[in-house]
Amino acid sequence: MKIGFFIIPNNSLLKKFLQKEKDIFQKKFKKQFFVDHPIHITLCTFYIRKNNLKKIKNLVFDNFNNFKIKTSKISLFKNDPVKNYNTIVLAVRKNKNLTDLQKKTMNIAKKSRIRQSSNNKFVDVYGYPFYGEKWKAHLTISSIHTKFLNDYYLKKLQNKKVSYVIDVKDLYVYHIDKNFHRKIYKIKL
Repeated sequence: MKIGFFIIPNNSLLKKFLQKEKDIFQKKFKKQFFVDHPIHITLCTFYIRKNNLKKIKNLVFDNFNNFKIKTSKISLFKNDPVKNYNTIVLAVRKNKNLTDLQKKTMNIAKKSRIRQSSNNKFVDVYGYPFYGEKWKAHLTISSIHTKFLNDYYLKKLQNKKVSYVIDVKDLYVYHIDKNFHRKIYKIKL
């Protein structure tokens, strides 16, 4: 089973902004990847045996206090390796707390995951391709097919400065099955 460690934003204005953009993308560009996913920041995803889930539920993040992160601007990930599409995102400024939280979740993945081999050293070790410097913290709006890259709305949206603050108080564990995401646990920080 595939699970993900997510941060779910608790800022209602941010959620409203992102949902509006997702709705526009769905209407304007029809069915694209990620547009129907819940609003979240992915720290990592990996495959785990169902019987290991209880271990994750009982994890304690003692050395983490609540912290704040900020969004910065709308960006485009060209040729996203996950879907071989382009992905429009709201970038999140990384800080030490966020980086440390990802490191902690990646180490949990390293110990708990089902091993798979790939051409990516981070997948081989952690089960997730984006780690440390390679990880670009973000909130996904939608993937976008290459044929739409010159669309006026998309061009106007790119590099738009969007500043929101997210209070990180909880970590969420989700079960991921293709486009379906279901919350399993909420872990207090």
